[in-house]
Amino acid sequence: MQEQSRKPKGGWRQLEFRYVMCIPTSLCAICIFAVVFVISLILGAVLLSYSYQIVDYKARYDDICEDKINKICPIRLNFTDKLSKPVYLYFELKNYFQNHRKYVKSYCQNQLADKSYDSSSCQYCSPYLRADDYPDDKRNKITKLDGVSKFKDHDIVNPCGLIAFSLFRDKFYLIDKSGNNITIEDNDIHWFTDDDSKYKNSDDYKQKQYKDFEDPHFKVWMRTSATSTVRKLYGKIDKNLDGKDMWLNISNYEDYSDFDGEKWVIFSTTTGIGGKNLVLGWSLIVIAILSMVWIIAFSLIAYSKKSVDLEAELKKLL
Repeated sequence: MQEQSRKPKGGWRQLEFRYVMCIPTSLCAICIFAVVFVISLILGAVLLSYSYQIVDYKARYDDICEDKINKICPIRLNFTDKLSKPVYLYFELKNYFQNHRKYVKSYCQNQLADKSYDSSSCQYCSPYLRADDYPDDKRNKITKLDGVSKFKDHDIVNPCGLIAFSLFRDKFYLIDKSGNNITIEDNDIHWFTDDDSKYKNSDDYKQKQYKDFEDPHFKVWMRTSATSTVRKLYGKIDKNLDGKDMWLNISNYEDYSDFDGEKWVIFSTTTGIGGKNLVLGWSLIVIAILSMVWIIAFSLIAYSKKSVDLEAELKKLL
């Protein structure tokens, strides 16, 4: 009796259990791909339409300013089209691999959030964990923010890691044709999720840190790029730019010539969908085309099957 009570009730055996298997017919497949075709075509067309309305201007400056490291390098701007406000200023680095596996994880979140840390919690900062890990010719870059204090050899550098150490330091100043400075706002360039829970300066941080964690540019830089082309938002210009006889003064600190890196500056407008996104738009168009191919294929299958059935019925009648 006890053995029989352990047996499952009727209908729960492997061969008796009820199941549903969806085998779509040709007509069902045609309907599904038709819906995908319509949605992808509409979304792709809308995205491409908005993307091609965006006006941007790009200029490379590392080759122009190669002999002006740690100096001001002026660049003359001549836009072919007028840029309507708001205008967003980006810097772009090419051949800069922020996606390297060691680089991506080379930071200490406890440090950035002003929590207690030690060598164990900051182990991924290696090879730039302690002060004596830094090359002698790079030690001046980790001078604390007060401009005087330095880290002792065995101190854990705050912030440690490759990402913080390689922070992009070039500064941009926009001058109009009358010689007046144009304000570049940088208050809202970082993500709203990058709040005090992720980035917070410690008390007396100028005597403890060599980077300002609450600096918007620092927060933007800490979000690493997925490709070898790094494009970061630098600021927002709330003014129409005609681009005639304008100058961009660049405090040129970074030299990437040793690994053939390139530095670009980009001025761009936006639309209702944000920035330019041609990849997503054309991807949706490709999906729409493939869906149409499958619609045609299943239509031919349905037609050929119907013809075979009709021929079989005629043979029976004859």
